[in-house]
Amino acid sequence: MLTDVQQEWVSGLYDDKLVKIIRFDPSSEEKFQMIKNRIQIELGVDFEVFHRGSTSLGISGQDEIDVYIPVSPL
Repeated sequence: MLTDVQQEWVSGLYDDKLVKIIRFDPSSEEKFQMIKNRIQIELGVDFEVFHRGSTSLGISGQDEIDVYIPVSPL
């Protein structure tokens, strides 16, 4: 699944933790949409909510759905 160079990079991420790469979950986009809806119920639709990370790209990753909500520095 990973090239030797990628495996070396992943192995260097943490000294005390095991990094596990999980196959892409095809239901990730549906799960993100549910999370996005819950966030927008709480914050309102004026806040943009984006799907980021490996699941947004349709590739294997750490079994996380990355959510990005840009906000003003103020």
